Parts: sequence; C-alpha cells; structure tokens
Amino acid sequence: MIATSIRHLVLVLGALLLPALVHSQLLERIPPRVHVGIRTIGHAVLLAVGDSTSLVLPVQREADTYLISFGAEFGFVPERVAAVVDSVMKATRLSTDYVVEVERCGTREVVHSYERSAADTLNIMPCTSRALPQACYTMRVTLLDAGEHDTRSAAAPVVVTSTPTRPTGWIVSGILVLLAALLVILWFRRKGSPVITHSDTAVPLGAFRFDRAKLELIIQDQKVELSGKEAELLHLLHGNVNETVAREVMLKEVWGNESDYVGRTLDVFVSKLRKKLEADPNVRIANIRGVGYRLILDN
Repeated sequence: MIATSIRHLVLVLGALLLPALVHSQLLERIPPRVHVGIRTIGHAVLLAVGDSTSLVLPVQREADTYLISFGAEFGFVPERVAAVVDSVMKATRLSTDYVVEVERCGTREVVHSYERSAADTLNIMPCTSRALPQACYTMRVTLLDAGEHDTRSAAAPVVVTSTPTRPTGWIVSGILVLLAALLVILWFRRKGSPVITHSDTAVPLGAFRFDRAKLELIIQDQKVELSGKEAELLHLLHGNVNETVAREVMLKEVWGNESDYVGRTLDVFVSKLRKKLEADPNVRIANIRGVGYRLILDN
C-alpha cells in the first residue's frame, strides 16, 4: 500500500514539475554573446589574481544576474578586480550600467560590491584599498540595462521577450530536493515498520504469535525469523508445554533418521531458540539434566 502511494506521489509531482522544469530552462537560457562576455570576465579575474590554470565553472543565470563560480580559491584587491571587470565590459560592450558583487561560497556573504553607471555621478565602490584573503569566492554580475544586451549583435537583431525576475531555477531545484527527501523517509519508514497481518496458522505463545508454516515468531509487530529445524523443535516443545520432552524424542521427531549424526547439535538449536524468545521473560526453555528439555510458560 505504501509502495502504491509512493508511485502515485511520484507520478503526480512529476506531472506538476515537468512543465516547470522545461519553462525554467527557457527562462534561464543565457544569450550566447552575454555568456561569452560573462565567462571572459571570470577568466580575466583569474588572470588578474595570478591564476592562469584554474577553471571558470559553468555560468548560472537568475533573471538579469549572472553567477560566476571559480575552480580554485584566491585572494584579491578590490580595485584591481573592478578595473578588470570594467575593462571587459567596455571591450565587449556588454553593459554600461551594472552591479558587481563578490560573495563567499556557501554563505553568500558579500565581501565586496560596486556599481557602475553611464552617468558619471553614479559610480559607487565601497571597501577599497583593502586586500581580501584567499578563500572561495563567487561573483554576481547584474546587468541593469536588462534586455538591451540581448539585442546588441552584429547580425540581425533578435526579439527577446521579457522574463520574470523570480528565481525559478532554484525554486524547482528546492522542490526536487524535498521530493527526494520525502521518498527516502517513506522508504525507510516502510522498511523499518513492516505491516504485519496475522496468519490463520499462527498460535499464541506467551507474548508471541508462533507461525510454524511461515517459520516466524511475531511480537509487537516485529518478526523473528526461524529456521526449519527451529520451527519444528519449537512446535514439538509447544505441543508439550510445561512438560519434559526427552532428548531421544526430540531428535527422532525433528531429525528422524539423522538423529544419531546430529545428536550433539540439539543443544545448539535450543540455545538459538532461547535467544529468539528473550523478548518475553515469561517464555523459557529449561534444561532437565540427563532427560531433555521443557518449554515453560509463566502466567
């Protein structure tokens, strides 16, 4: 029943998420010229800090903001990084109005940011002249003249529809993560708490239910598996509850013609049964020295 519910949940959420995934891919598509320009900024920053071998990781887009991640840690001087970014912006004519933010990886703590505008009166750069230590950083570049950069091309102009500013990509990712977590929880709950149905062949044995046919003991919805010989031995003792069963009888009834060969293993099987019955202290198997064994049920 739980497995069926999980399948239904996957089908329903899959039907809901598939259009959103396709739509988010369309929204987050980066125009080729912008993509080249943003990656050029990343490579130029690495060269400016003296790193000519590390990689610029794939660029991510959130509306008009582009996230640049780097394959290695580095330290930097804000003015030098700003000069590099401004130079690439000017060379590629990517944008004249933009905001640059440098964040620590993971925490999204902004350690440096500045704004550039075509208007000479709006050029803001806080925290200058202070070198920042080597660490993992990401860079967010927000193009304030959104839409214009999509149509600047040496070829024929491209008509670009406006895109919502909501971060659709990470919303979908969050939903997928929650779905995966829910499926894992349901799976482990199903494995950890099996649904026990009482069998017609099970008989009460203290706090247990003993099912000889299914080779199991059941107590408080927990199953204890038995081997074939253990089940036969317990069945024989249970049929003579509170009475002593001779060793010879036990060997003959359970092992038959093999009784001479396995006689020394009887004590081993009784020991195994005792361990499996430990959950109920009112059920125990007593050794009647020199005679055999007795299954004792205390009221």
